[in-house]
Amino acid sequence: MKAVKFKGGLSIAIMTTVVLACASRAPAVEFTIDQQSSSLTLSGEALGSVPLQEQSSGSLTTTYQGTINAQIGSTIQFDIAVADADVSGDYLPDSIGNLNTAPGDYGAYAYYLLTDLYAAVREFIFDMNSAPITLTGNSFDASSITIITTQGYMDWNTAGAFGNDQGREDLAGNSNLNQASNGSLVIVGLDVTLTVPIDFTMYFDLSGDGQDDSWVNVTGDIVAMGTIPEPMSLLLLLGGAGFLASRRRLR
Repeated sequence: MKAVKFKGGLSIAIMTTVVLACASRAPAVEFTIDQQSSSLTLSGEALGSVPLQEQSSGSLTTTYQGTINAQIGSTIQFDIAVADADVSGDYLPDSIGNLNTAPGDYGAYAYYLLTDLYAAVREFIFDMNSAPITLTGNSFDASSITIITTQGYMDWNTAGAFGNDQGREDLAGNSNLNQASNGSLVIVGLDVTLTVPIDFTMYFDLSGDGQDDSWVNVTGDIVAMGTIPEPMSLLLLLGGAGFLASRRRLR
C-alpha cells in the first residue's frame, strides 16, 4: 500500500517525524519582564574611593521592563534580553552635564575634597546570554550568564573649591559574568516564571586620565513570565490536516 501524501509529496509519516523532532528540542520561550517584581539597585565608588549616595530618597533603585528569550528543557540557555531601566525621577545633572534636573533612571551624589559630584544614569539597557545551563530541580547557576550593557549614559557634574567640570560617560559595551548565585525556573502547566538574580559591575574613567577610577554595581532580581509553546498542539493540527488530505485523495 502506498503512503498517503500531502500536496508537494510530503507523506504523513515524514511530517509526523519532523514534528516529533521539533518537539524533542528545548522550546524557545519569550518572557516578559514583570515590572512590579523587577528592580535593581545601584551602588559604587567615584574617583577611587568616594562612595555614591542617593540624590533623593530611592534614587538608586528603579524597576525594569523588557523581554528575555531563552530555550528551556533539561537546561536553560539565554539567547537575548532587553532589560530596560525605568525612569525613576528627575536628577542632576541634565543630559549635557549642566546643574539642571532632568528625567533619569538613577541619581547619585558624592562629596570629596570640598567638591560635590552629581551623577545621573539614563537610557540604561542590558542584555543577557549564556551557553546551556543545567537545571537542577527549579534552580540554575545564574553566574553562568554574561551581562552586556547595550545602551546607557552616566551624566556627571563636579562643582567645588578646585573648579567645575562636567561630562557624559557611555556605559554601552560593558560586559561581565553575572556574580549572582542561583536563579529559578518554575513551571505550572504551560506557564513559566523565571527569576534571575543580577549582580554585575561596570568600570569607567571619570577623571579622564585613561585609568578606570570609578565603578558602579547593579544588584537585584529580574522576574519574567512566559508560556511554553505546546508541541502536541502542532502535532494534532498537522495530523488533522493529514487526515483530511488523505480522505480527499481516497474519494
